[in-house]
Amino acid sequence: MMVKWENDDARNDGEVMTIKDVAQYLRISEATVYELARNGSIPALRIGKSWRFQKELLKEWIRKSAEANVRNGGEMPVAELGQESRDKSWSSSIAIHPGT
Repeated sequence: MMVKWENDDARNDGEVMTIKDVAQYLRISEATVYELARNGSIPALRIGKSWRFQKELLKEWIRKSAEANVRNGGEMPVAELGQESRDKSWSSSIAIHPGT
């Protein structure tokens, strides 16, 4: 089930994806998506016990990961790439309240 923000444009880059959505999109297991989210390797947002992913940030993460893979001769510094994507704030789209 993909959730869309009210004012999304036709490109659907504003889609918010669940663990299951991301696993299908990346063609990896849900367990791998959980692990990538938990260790900060993939751009993700935790809301309570749930994880959410913005499709636009995932696309950027994939692109940067592929570029780094080529530059590094097959080595992909996933954690560093995840940090760059996390630095892009979701705060313009969602209010994050620590401790709730």
